[in-house]
Amino acid sequence: MFLTTSIAGRTKIEREVLYDEEVCLLEKDQGRVLGITSCFVYEVSFKTNYASDSIMLEAAFIVELIFEHLDNAGECINKIKKLSCKKRLSPDFHELLKWPSKNENLLVVPVINDLAYRYVITEDGTGINLTLSASIEYFATFSYYSNIIECGKEQPETGDKIESVNWRTVINSIGLDDALTCIDHLVKLIKISRLFGNQENTLPIQFEASESKVKDENCSLKKFNKALEDEIQTCKKTIAHLKSELREREEIISKLLLLLDKYNGQ
Repeated sequence: MFLTTSIAGRTKIEREVLYDEEVCLLEKDQGRVLGITSCFVYEVSFKTNYASDSIMLEAAFIVELIFEHLDNAGECINKIKKLSCKKRLSPDFHELLKWPSKNENLLVVPVINDLAYRYVITEDGTGINLTLSASIEYFATFSYYSNIIECGKEQPETGDKIESVNWRTVINSIGLDDALTCIDHLVKLIKISRLFGNQENTLPIQFEASESKVKDENCSLKKFNKALEDEIQTCKKTIAHLKSELREREEIISKLLLLLDKYNGQ
């Protein structure tokens, strides 16, 4: 189990410029650029370099541009342009720069988000002024990691969760009197539910039904009534048990009051 974090520091730049140069896409006799349709950046790699008072980061990547241009014959054509790019980045770790001797052991891992491009077509129409920027968070670490992902906390799912609790938990939460009242209401609800809750699933007895069907239905009703009586008996036993505990508590309280009176009398 790790007792210390691998992250020595972190800093974030909202719009770090990775590329800002003019790109020639066509020769002068090839027509005119209409616009960029897609821009991809891939094979991004970083290398940490150290200076006397700062930590530098060498970034290397490939930019692929898909663009449209209008040739001299008036036809719209798609073409692809690939650029091999390098950029030196200078993340500002304020606290780490106080101890230059420790910086030599650090590596910088950037996390890139929201990479975007913008461009302006040059006056002669043969190229563009291209700018690539991204939101980058830099992590200074004591070991090499190919990437770092900070996890957000997942929110609990909405909806009612049903948890089962025993009667002792209920008593401790709402008190004995309220628990007895709840059980009394529960018995009444069970009676009502048993009498009316299954009406949709009960088929009416047809006058032409056979004698065997009538016997089967009578048998089912008897079992149903027996189960209902058992549940009511269980509830009554629980109520009796709770009342017994209440009496025991009242007796204990009475004895404590007597002892308190004797103590005050002395």
